[in-house]
Amino acid sequence: MWTGGFDGAARPGNPGWMSAGAWLADPTGHVVWTWSAALGWGTANRAEWAALCRLLAEAATRAAYPLRVQGDSQLVVAQFTGQWAVTAPALRPYWARARALAAGQPVTVIWVPRAANARADALSRTPRLPPPAFDPARLTPAGPGRYIAHGTADYVVDVRARTCTCPAFRFRPGPCKHLQAALKRAARRRRRRSR
Repeated sequence: MWTGGFDGAARPGNPGWMSAGAWLADPTGHVVWTWSAALGWGTANRAEWAALCRLLAEAATRAAYPLRVQGDSQLVVAQFTGQWAVTAPALRPYWARARALAAGQPVTVIWVPRAANARADALSRTPRLPPPAFDPARLTPAGPGRYIAHGTADYVVDVRARTCTCPAFRFRPGPCKHLQAALKRAARRRRRRSR
């Protein structure tokens, strides 16, 4: 039987900067594949689901069946196995992807304590997660102390109120990348004026 493990993390809090890790071992116990990645801003649950999906995708490419997968996320394991409903809209795409990857295959997903999931836990914590930078050139002035941040969507950044309308700002403790860029740009403008 093939075996594998998955885990995810969010730092410094939850939500935070996500990272994930997974591994796959052949029937002799030899680890044939490991994966570790930084995933951007989000929750630990999203990172754990992403790790499970990546592991199941790798197993599918190798026809690594029957497969026994372990993880220390009670939520992900219980949702994958159908014991708990997937109520968070952000997790539904991961659930659907994982279920599709395992459909018709002899895949078992079980919960284990964190201590028994040390390999996946270490992989999930390997990537260093610097906050992504936002190019200040993508900020358009929109009034005193306000900017429009142009990216995958447009967000209003208010330097005076230290707010942004992006989703990361609502869930993150501290300024998002748009607000950080706007604060730097405003500081540069103040320095230029004071010269």
